[in-house]
Amino acid sequence: MRHLKSPKGRELALGQARILWGALNKFRKDNGFLLSSGITFNLLVGLIPLILLLLAFTGSYLYGDREILDHLSHHLDDMVPVLDTHLMEGILWIIQDRRIVGSLGIGGLILTATSVFSSLRTALNIVFQVEKPQGILRGKASTC
Repeated sequence: MRHLKSPKGRELALGQARILWGALNKFRKDNGFLLSSGITFNLLVGLIPLILLLLAFTGSYLYGDREILDHLSHHLDDMVPVLDTHLMEGILWIIQDRRIVGSLGIGGLILTATSVFSSLRTALNIVFQVEKPQGILRGKASTC
């Protein structure tokens, strides 16, 4: 607080407050909450194929089918006490058909990753006020 008594300290604090106010105003004008929620949604959707890949990997290399089902049912019982038996049968099918689940996971991860990067690119174009966004290939070629 002692630094605010000097004129230089007050000027520095006033400059920092202006920067903060400008950033908050830009965030509001750019609909920052909407942009960030769109990116977050795409990231959360991208977790689904990643979880499928993890289940396929653990089912193939680390544990047997029954051990994985026992671990998952134990953890899911803690989180959701009233589980439907059809849900556990679906999880067992995912664990047993790990090759199909793994290939679906890879394909889904590629699709959701492109969606995440597309929404990130759109949000950054809005924030940095890019008038005419370049295509992916043209953007890569211009940076080389």
